Amino acid sequence: MSFLSTLIGAESSNQNVAGPMTSSGQAQGYLQITTGTWTQFAPAAGVDLSQYPTPLSAPQAVQTQVAGTIPLGRWDPRTLNALTAAGYTYDPNATLAANVAAAGEAMPGFGGTSTTTGASPSATTSGGLLSGITDWVQRGFLIIVGGLVLAFGLWHLLSPATAPTIVRKD
Repeated sequence: MSFLSTLIGAESSNQNVAGPMTSSGQAQGYLQITTGTWTQFAPAAGVDLSQYPTPLSAPQAVQTQVAGTIPLGRWDPRTLNALTAAGYTYDPNATLAANVAAAGEAMPGFGGTSTTTGASPSATTSGGLLSGITDWVQRGFLIIVGGLVLAFGLWHLLSPATAPTIVRKD
């Protein structure tokens, strides 16, 4: 199982359900994000609280988008123990998206990896547009470099200077 599916399985058995009440509000949704944590992190993840006021009201993709911006240390210790039992190591101060990326996996909804840490939404980035642009710039650079290498190789191969020379012996 992947890092994210292990976390979701430990939190909700992959069900969009209302969970227990905590000091931060009721845990809800596939990732059991509390209503207080949702209110804190959803706007920074680009979620309109008037459209999705709670995790339970949001589709799984939106819940995952918000969850990716939350430091892993905010999850229940039993969930973190499940990740450890599954063989994953993690940084509790890094976002879920950064931990998923560190595990070598892709986080749905994130163009790149999120390495920003911290407990406040203002200190957390979700990858988003800037990361997507960075990915395209990197891919474009690789394509240009690959094209130049190919062009140089063809030029070198077809250049008269490298063509075999026939030497006449008299």
